Amino acid sequence: MFKYYIFFIIISILHELGHFIALKFFKVKVDRIVIGNVIYKKIKKIRLSPIVLTCYIDFSSKGYEKLNLFAKLIIIISGPLMNFIIFILLPKEQVVYKFITLLVGVSSLMPVPFFNTDGMNAIKEILKYKKVKV
Repeated sequence: MFKYYIFFIIISILHELGHFIALKFFKVKVDRIVIGNVIYKKIKKIRLSPIVLTCYIDFSSKGYEKLNLFAKLIIIISGPLMNFIIFILLPKEQVVYKFITLLVGVSSLMPVPFFNTDGMNAIKEILKYKKVKV
């Protein structure tokens, strides 16, 4: 079971790497990368925790807000896209690993209001663009 937890952590980090690459592509300043959220060790701009339930990237809202809707959606979707690419690249015999990868990607796309999911962020950006209150 521990190996699946380690794999979950790796997949979550790769998911955030997808966002990170897109943020850098659009020249948005990354403030910090957070891996886990319980007890953490700060290493430069990275917060690392032995208990990983979530990962996220803090970035400059000033640089992000200057982007158009398309660029914002690319940044939002790049994390789940990384999961789907890994899912395709994993051998078909690795059923559990493929499931974990797909679970992280799909669950992040769900628009859950009380979580800061990629799906919810996409909806907020679209509604903001359409001038509708969330």
